[in-house]
Amino acid sequence: MAPIFESADILYFNTVRHFWAELCEIPFAAPSILRVHNAHADLAPASHFYRPLMKFPAILSHLIRKVLIAGEWRQRRQFLAHINYFMFPNRAISNYVAEQGWVGSERILPPVMPFGFLGETHSSEKLTGQKQCITIAITGKVTNAKKDYDLVYRALRQCLGQLKLPLKLILLGKASGKQAERIVQKFASLECAQFSLDYSRDYVSSEDFEQKVSEVDFLLAPIKIETHFRKYREVYGKSKMSGIENDVLLYRKPSLVTARYRILDDIDRVVEYFEPTPEALAAALKSWVKDQKYLDLQASFGAMSQYRPATVAREFHQLCEQLMAVTRSELEN
Repeated sequence: MAPIFESADILYFNTVRHFWAELCEIPFAAPSILRVHNAHADLAPASHFYRPLMKFPAILSHLIRKVLIAGEWRQRRQFLAHINYFMFPNRAISNYVAEQGWVGSERILPPVMPFGFLGETHSSEKLTGQKQCITIAITGKVTNAKKDYDLVYRALRQCLGQLKLPLKLILLGKASGKQAERIVQKFASLECAQFSLDYSRDYVSSEDFEQKVSEVDFLLAPIKIETHFRKYREVYGKSKMSGIENDVLLYRKPSLVTARYRILDDIDRVVEYFEPTPEALAAALKSWVKDQKYLDLQASFGAMSQYRPATVAREFHQLCEQLMAVTRSELEN
């Protein structure tokens, strides 16, 4: 690979993980870009252990095996020192990293390479007329680790009798294991003429996922902000991006999102935020079901050119040309 690296105009690393020793051996003859997915784990690991007191034995083992013996932190620091520029998933994370001072603002590029592209318009999105049922979905594996399913259950329990139309909830992810079973049982206890539940105990294939999501009127994202990657604490919306942004873009579905997860980019046009309380979520669900607000937000997808593949390609190409121009100028001087 050395001749390829040496002949490149720009080196773009979409992600790096584990192979720090090999990465350090890459000949850096061109400006380099690294996109970071987990800002705490990659840029400030010593400051962000996940639940350090509770997880102390596992963290100690990690420090001995990976950090002291394998030299992970040293090799990562050596590799990152060679990186010229960093790119993050969205503006919120870019701003957060700059505020923390982990990377100089002059080395942070605009997030012109989003994690998701704007999906194609489907005929179902153009249908109008009186709905007989409103269908919503929560995407991702059914576990309380990253989504607050109890919040959704309590909100539904409050508002189901007040909804203008019946509501169908699809859990669009694998619902297996004791925790998922308890979540499903809670929702199933609410089933009535006004509410139905759809879920799968098996892996949801991409074909099944796309078929089911095509039925959905809007998405629901009860995100738990505190999460982790390996032994490190991450915060959705600050150091890490939630997959809801990709789902909104790819499937062109408006979403109700917990207010603690703010989106600064164009996706904000098709999102409404709710405070993470049963009362606030119940009020938002009643409003969206009664007034069908998601239909108004749906029209905003057409104006979101930032996420069209052609726009992304053009902006990334322009960015690369600018970086190459800077490099040429530095060499000439």
